[in-house]
Amino acid sequence: MTQPWGIDSSLPATEDADFAALAAFVLGNSELEELERLVARFNIFEALGVVRQELRHSDFLAFLLDPNEAHGLGDVFVRQFLLRIVQGSPRAGPRISIDIALRNLSGVTVRREWQNIDILLLDEANRTAVVIENKIGSGEHSEQLRRYRETVRHYYPTFEMYGVFLTPEGVEASDGEFASLGYDVIRQLIEDIVGRYQEAAPQPVVILLNHYVQMLRSHILTDPAIAELARQIYQKHRRALDLIFEYRPDRQQTIRDYLELLISSTPGLVPDQSSKMYLRFAPRDWDNLPQLFEGSGWTASHRMLLFQFNNEAQSLHLGLHIGPGPLEIRQRLLELALELRPPFHPRPTKLLKYWNQIYIMPFLDSSTLLDASDDEVREKIDQSWRRFLSDDLPVLTATVSERVSRWGPGADISEGPQ
Repeated sequence: MTQPWGIDSSLPATEDADFAALAAFVLGNSELEELERLVARFNIFEALGVVRQELRHSDFLAFLLDPNEAHGLGDVFVRQFLLRIVQGSPRAGPRISIDIALRNLSGVTVRREWQNIDILLLDEANRTAVVIENKIGSGEHSEQLRRYRETVRHYYPTFEMYGVFLTPEGVEASDGEFASLGYDVIRQLIEDIVGRYQEAAPQPVVILLNHYVQMLRSHILTDPAIAELARQIYQKHRRALDLIFEYRPDRQQTIRDYLELLISSTPGLVPDQSSKMYLRFAPRDWDNLPQLFEGSGWTASHRMLLFQFNNEAQSLHLGLHIGPGPLEIRQRLLELALELRPPFHPRPTKLLKYWNQIYIMPFLDSSTLLDASDDEVREKIDQSWRRFLSDDLPVLTATVSERVSRWGPGADISEGPQ
């Protein structure tokens, strides 16, 4: 009997079914073609690679909120934004909404990163300040909202202050004086304004606003049409999609493999025990220092001092770590690092129980990992690796070798630096 799609009948039944599932998914899949049509539209924000960059979103929102910018909307966006904010405030009431609706907002000024605040709106004429903390791919930390609220009240004690915590999902703010706002509200505001002012507003601005909404739907929010189509495709082609997911390219694994290649191909470096997330190595020169081989509870090599790549989903950085081992040696290594800053960067400055990081070099940040292509990621890694090999590694290697060799086997190293 002829097998469908040219499948080899000698294959095991499970492989036979897998090939059939993949063929059905790829060939004549009208739902897949429709999904590709929905997501393949040109978008200026995607082309610029800024879809997940908080700074760029804040820049664009600040542009729309400033009534004196060249978007041709005047104070329309800032007025509608303020109305949404006061309606979600504990002080909300019809009197406040009417007051906002009737205000002259042409004098509103917009500040970016003032006192580390993402966006600050100041309405001097009406004694109003609005603090906007924008979060796309990260969360609130270190009581930011409380500190920003206190800062604004310190500098503008007579102003009415409103706080806005803006996130894709409208996550609840930790500070009760901040209204929680989702990006869906921004989408609705822009769509309403485009619908009402598309004839009066400059066409390039209308196109830009439509692109921004399209980008929000595709990358920040959940587009109902795309979500429903994706569910239909998964239900119909579950076996093929599960198989594809199993063999999908893994960015962390790709980076790990590339780092392993860089380490192994660099003369003078010795690879140490590693994993997908942690890649370790040491300079070969340190193998002549027995004091550095008294480690315990870290790797099988018993090296106490190791370079380690932290290959995380949101970042890639290289550190030099003091691992578990004799307390006296660990303390002496930390004192060495504290004495010679830079190139060392000890964090913290006190000896911890197991590990101390005494050097760090960033390689990749979250925006690069999210938006850059594999080729761009490799190029950025290469640039940082070349800089590390030429600038920092020789100094770090020579400094440790020279200092530790003074101690000598069996030397008393508990009296501090020599």
